[in-house]
Amino acid sequence: MEKYNEHFLMDTKTVVDYVKDNVDFFDEDADVEACEISDGNINYVFRVYDKKTGKSLVVKQADKFLRSSGRPLDLHRNKIEAEILATEGELAPGYTPEIYKYDDVMCALTMEDISAYKNLRKELMSGKVFPKLAEDITESITSLKYSIPPIALIDICFSISFLIVDESKGILFWCKV
Repeated sequence: MEKYNEHFLMDTKTVVDYVKDNVDFFDEDADVEACEISDGNINYVFRVYDKKTGKSLVVKQADKFLRSSGRPLDLHRNKIEAEILATEGELAPGYTPEIYKYDDVMCALTMEDISAYKNLRKELMSGKVFPKLAEDITESITSLKYSIPPIALIDICFSISFLIVDESKGILFWCKV
């Protein structure tokens, strides 16, 4: 599509148009809105959702500059994350957000909305204890370990992302190690 032939920084209005034009996710009659959910100083992250059904996805867009200082950044970093998440999803289904699309021009990663999941780091820092945490982490890492050659495991382990289910409480967690 012509309006996405050159990278530009999206906002809550343009990301809705982008998703409608580029991602086959919402119904034609969906009443779609977006909100920015970024909490960092690098990427722009938007939750795009249908107001009627609650169906949602996330768009993570890399920009050319660091948000806080304006320092130049490599746009390719988002593609690397998309490729790692896609590979992990193939090798260990159910442990990473589903990737719907990666757009090289817009440097936009469109993926499953995991807003219902809690951040494991924050939960641990608040003092919560999870009796099965070691087993859950081990299971997720070993599901990758036996699926890929050892040399590739070295690279991928520096960016392992996984979902953890605390079955006793029904709480889902996402952690990026």
